[in-house]
Amino acid sequence: MKITLIVGSHQQDSQSHKVGKYLQHQFFEHAEVDDVGMVDLGGNPIPLWDSTYWQENSALKEHLKPYMEELATADGLVIISPEWAGMVPGGLKNFMLYWSQETTGHKPAMLVGVSGGINGAYPISELRHSGYKNSKIVYTPEHLIVRNVADMMNDLDAKGGEGHDQSLRERTSHAIDCLVAYAKAFKTMRETTPDLIKEKYPFGM
Repeated sequence: MKITLIVGSHQQDSQSHKVGKYLQHQFFEHAEVDDVGMVDLGGNPIPLWDSTYWQENSALKEHLKPYMEELATADGLVIISPEWAGMVPGGLKNFMLYWSQETTGHKPAMLVGVSGGINGAYPISELRHSGYKNSKIVYTPEHLIVRNVADMMNDLDAKGGEGHDQSLRERTSHAIDCLVAYAKAFKTMRETTPDLIKEKYPFGM
């Protein structure tokens, strides 16, 4: 099973990237996970969406091919979003414009909100409200909010940390188990019902 993490911060070496590295390590420790990929938007490497993406021999599509292949080969996804002015970063929403049922369709995704303070819930709410229409991605019921992120997940040990850091690590283990279970079930569904991926209604209502 392969899990791919998407780090939605434009900043390089961000706190969201730190959270991603912690989660990547924990997924690697999971008995049912064979591979853990990561797409880090640090430096904002994704060009703004343009309709030329759908044209034949599109240079934009060729540029984004490695990112789309990373998503297409994943069985489950983790979307890590910092909270910027109470919102999901524009670069992450822009990246999601390129997603389709061929790359993310009927795949489970765990949401992770990140905040330098006591917030972090707004990205969860925003993403649960949007992003799934044409991508056909399925958000799992378990999500994480990493508040006061500078003090959280500063080492890779699942048993490390104290107080809220430790309780968050324990909650993270539960959320990972949930995503892996969904990924296993949805993989079987996609394999036994291929028409879901090549359906006649590629765009949601």
